[in-house]
Amino acid sequence: MEVMAETEVSASIGETGLSNVAKKTNDAGFTMIELSVVLLVIGILVAAALLGYNSFVNGGKIAATKTEIEKLIETAHNYAQANAGQVGGTYNGLTAYAAGGYVAGSTTMLPSSYTTQGVLNPYGGYGTIATGTNTNQFTLSETGLSTDGCTAILNAYSSHGTGTCAGGTLTLTMN
Repeated sequence: MEVMAETEVSASIGETGLSNVAKKTNDAGFTMIELSVVLLVIGILVAAALLGYNSFVNGGKIAATKTEIEKLIETAHNYAQANAGQVGGTYNGLTAYAAGGYVAGSTTMLPSSYTTQGVLNPYGGYGTIATGTNTNQFTLSETGLSTDGCTAILNAYSSHGTGTCAGGTLTLTMN
């Protein structure tokens, strides 16, 4: 009887122990290669999404800055029109006029958001207008721009006058 008990125990160990261990090894979830591939695919998708998002945000900043520039160009032209008969040129005095920022009842041609630093742009810099080197011209500056943003804006306004992009600052000279 004792021999029979040992056989039952062996059989029971054989059936439950070793074969179950073998089954667990074969049924164990994902391999490291499969997990690595999944993580790699997720990483690529996240990187693509971030690039698309950054491009979207930068495009919005460029568009908003262009809108601001249009307002500043309009302001300079309105100033020139109001001072058409002025001795020394139509933009003579524009620098002093804009330097104090918008003041209700006084500098009404300036956008109401124009401060003594200029108009805040979406990049965190400022847009300003001033009399050009020739008083029949004006200079528009935008600071704090990204390299891509500066280049895109310069290209958009290259037909309006001459311009440069250096160190995140756009400078346009227009008539």
